[in-house]
Amino acid sequence: MNAEEHGYPPKPWRGNMIGVVGARGVGCTLLAGCLTEDLGSDASNHGLVTYCATADATSLDRLKASHRFVVADIGSATTSAAISAASAASTAMTASAFSTLGTPGTPRAFSTPGTPGTPGTSSTSSTSALAEIAATLSRCDLIALVATPDTESLRWLARTGEALTSLLGVERLITVINRLPRSSRQRLAAVAASMRQLTGSVALASGAPVLITESKAVEHAARYGQAVPATLTQCLSDEIRPRLEWHL
Repeated sequence: MNAEEHGYPPKPWRGNMIGVVGARGVGCTLLAGCLTEDLGSDASNHGLVTYCATADATSLDRLKASHRFVVADIGSATTSAAISAASAASTAMTASAFSTLGTPGTPRAFSTPGTPGTPGTSSTSSTSALAEIAATLSRCDLIALVATPDTESLRWLARTGEALTSLLGVERLITVINRLPRSSRQRLAAVAASMRQLTGSVALASGAPVLITESKAVEHAARYGQAVPATLTQCLSDEIRPRLEWHL
């Protein structure tokens, strides 16, 4: 006899949401797409896996209600600066601190309407926009925080990791270093340099980073709409599945 026959309401279905976050140009969209393909190829998921490029919390709630995994490409839906600012806002940091939490390179206005730095917007609309981003991030069961093995990207990773930890807690973060060199010698050197730069940062607090090697085959597959090699995100999928076993 099931719960409904006993008179209890059925347990609501709640899928897992995996957010993929990174600065521009680090390969978030490709990784999110590949991760969706890899999880979707697992017969035990019954095809209930979807990709979503939105920061709208309401839309994500609907997807979570009908899928086992929702892979949210959050990095393509809003700038990393806005993500960091939303996390900072959740810990009552002042608006003046937002300027220190951004993407590498020249500062720019946030892409979400009404965020700080956009001329002519009110503080009310700014707060609302940041609250929406924070709500989206808080819905993620896990967040893959993606960077490339260069100095500016790793600095961004350390700063944004601190901001996200204040909002979500370190246990919900997975650090990913993408586009490592294919040459074994260069790859080892890049990994060693990355570890030195990240030593002491929260980016390593949740465990060793997932290391993904650059692949021309992946770029070719993405360009021509072919199947992406499963090896690209297999290591990321292997890290994600055990962390979400309690939730399946």
